[in-house]
Amino acid sequence: MEKRSETFWSEEEVAFLENKAGVYTIQCIAKKIDRTPSAVRSKLNRLGYSSIRELNGSMSLLQLAQAVGVSRSVVERWIEEEGLPATRRNYYFYKSNKMHYSIYPDEFWDWAEEHKNEINFAKIKRYTILPEPNWFEEERGQDMSLPENANRNWTTVEDKQLLSLVKKGEPYKVIAKYFGRSIRAVQTRMNRLRAD
Repeated sequence: MEKRSETFWSEEEVAFLENKAGVYTIQCIAKKIDRTPSAVRSKLNRLGYSSIRELNGSMSLLQLAQAVGVSRSVVERWIEEEGLPATRRNYYFYKSNKMHYSIYPDEFWDWAEEHKNEINFAKIKRYTILPEPNWFEEERGQDMSLPENANRNWTTVEDKQLLSLVKKGEPYKVIAKYFGRSIRAVQTRMNRLRAD
């Protein structure tokens, strides 16, 4: 008996397709509803799904990494060593049959709230990982990036400028911003200059 390809799709078949895409392979879904794999892929396209993850609201490891401003390997470490919830699924689509991580936004945020020291929330643009928790905006205001000139040696000219600014009574916060360094780096350098 020949499998149906582009014939009428019942509501039950469409519901099954939307519920199982990303859980089962395209071949498995096709077999269960007596369709060809190309018919299943075609129907997903017509339903407007460019990615099977759109069906279940999850993000890929790469999508999350880009949204949070870290590398793939950092997210992999979070999953493997820090307990970030993630599901490995078979996302067979467009001639690709590989296992991929799926991360759900609500589970990410629950994990992130317990691991705030792992994330620089200032790098996360608003409305990229929805729904955003109430505490996100406050955390977003605390940029944990290293200052521009962190770990760079001080020059003789900078030392003279630093002494001058401190003598004028400028606050360390202002001086740190001026030099593109942390407040602690400015204080440490000032202590060293006073000791010389």
